[in-house]
Amino acid sequence: METNANNNFSEPTTNIIDEFGKLSGYLRENVEKFVHTNTKALFGVSAEIIDGLQKPFTDFEKKNEPVWE
Repeated sequence: METNANNNFSEPTTNIIDEFGKLSGYLRENVEKFVHTNTKALFGVSAEIIDGLQKPFTDFEKKNEPVWE
């Protein structure tokens, strides 16, 4: 990973948010393509986990939490 010398995290965090969104969307779109309940659950739960990983990046970017101010 390239070092960002000027501490401008806007572009990297935006990219991470976008990639998490794509992955979560892909998982949700494909849940119904499977017959087995276990596989559907795997994809659904994985999408929820990815959403949880995305949230701190979104909060950081929007300064939604006092810790990010």
